[in-house]
Amino acid sequence: LARRHGELRTRIERADRAAADLAARAAGAQRALSPQDRTALADATREVDVLMTRRGFSWIRFLNRIETTLPPDAMVTEIRPEIEPGTVDVALGVLGRSLDSIDRFVTALEASGAFVRVLNRQVDLTEDGAYQAVLRGRYLEGAMPDDPQDLPARAGEEPPAPPESGPDPPSAPDAEPAVGGDRRASCR
Repeated sequence: LARRHGELRTRIERADRAAADLAARAAGAQRALSPQDRTALADATREVDVLMTRRGFSWIRFLNRIETTLPPDAMVTEIRPEIEPGTVDVALGVLGRSLDSIDRFVTALEASGAFVRVLNRQVDLTEDGAYQAVLRGRYLEGAMPDDPQDLPARAGEEPPAPPESGPDPPSAPDAEPAVGGDRRASCR
């Protein structure tokens, strides 16, 4: 035990010396930079951070979260995320048969735990008698489970049944399209 303690103490001392050396080198490098260079470096660092955040954004998870909360009598017509480090603000264009279908969508988005402060900013009645809305809210990336069985049922539908063992059953000819499929027919 004493030998192990001595080895650890030696490793800690080496790590402390290396940290002090790196801190001194960093301080020297900062002194060598002009204030303009430091500002440019800070700006470039922020830009890289924004790009990394955008690259790491999971569109699949985001779209699955939209799909699980979308009522059958509504469809998303536009998605405009504003992705910044630490926040994802979203504007959604939605078309629904009724104001109630849009309200159910807003309620389901917030109840999912993946969205907060979802507000219906604008609603217009279209020539076909449908309602077109613009929703704004904040998406909380990582707020919902990855397992589809843990996701809530879509608004107005029963939760999915657990998968059965054995071969997959053939799909019905009138089955609803998969994520990203055309949902316009369900809204008319």
